[in-house]
Amino acid sequence: MLTKLWFDLYGRGGTSGSSSAFEHVFVGEIKQCGGEEVTGFHNWLQFQWNGVLKAVSTTLIGVSPEFEIALYTLCFFGGEKDNHVQLGPYSVNIKCYRFGDKISSVFPIA
Repeated sequence: MLTKLWFDLYGRGGTSGSSSAFEHVFVGEIKQCGGEEVTGFHNWLQFQWNGVLKAVSTTLIGVSPEFEIALYTLCFFGGEKDNHVQLGPYSVNIKCYRFGDKISSVFPIA
């Protein structure tokens, strides 16, 4: 179930079988749409990747990728686009976008 949710490939941006939730969220992708744009790459504080700018990003500080996968998986199964959670003293909205029965994108918003 986790393999299908995070690692099965699906088409993003018109290319069949070119992306997975894990790649989008944790590795990032460069979208070619009249110019180059970094998409995904949600858990890093690096705003330039391979010479391509990521203008806006959010991330959780001080947590492991395992924690993020667990949290984001719970949000996916909660079935909501907006998932308001309390992480210690912080209120966070976890945005979760679906692609059928897979995660398309998921990231925190303070």
